[in-house]
Amino acid sequence: MVTTVRSLGLQGISGYEVTVECFLSGGLPAFDVVGLGDTAVKEARERVRAAIKNCGAKFPVSRITVNLAPANLKKEGTVYDLPLLLGILAGEGEIDAPDPASAFIGELSLTGAKSGTLSASTVGSQRCAGASRSSPRRWRRSCGAFSTP
Repeated sequence: MVTTVRSLGLQGISGYEVTVECFLSGGLPAFDVVGLGDTAVKEARERVRAAIKNCGAKFPVSRITVNLAPANLKKEGTVYDLPLLLGILAGEGEIDAPDPASAFIGELSLTGAKSGTLSASTVGSQRCAGASRSSPRRWRRSCGAFSTP
């Protein structure tokens, strides 16, 4: 199953939409990010893995492939941490799929809290209010990324 999360990128002073596609499949466990990401985007794998574990969820033991589309545009920075986390958790069934009318950007700390200057922001008509199906309150308390004002 492919989970899609909308995000945003910058090219110069112009913005463009980035589609974060997360695919969880069987096979040897791996976590690959494709789509012309810089070093900070590649390092998001470790920040997202730690954030998921530190929020009380189990990181999926499966092959995870994340595509940042359009693949022909360079993706820079840590703003894709939050959409990656949301896509993986939705693909695993831990949270409901994010609203397709919203776009998510934000850097995460290893604890899962919002971090950096762009912190866990939401662009669009809806807030990031993802909630675990098993314990929505626990997710909102433990992960700052899920309590964006």
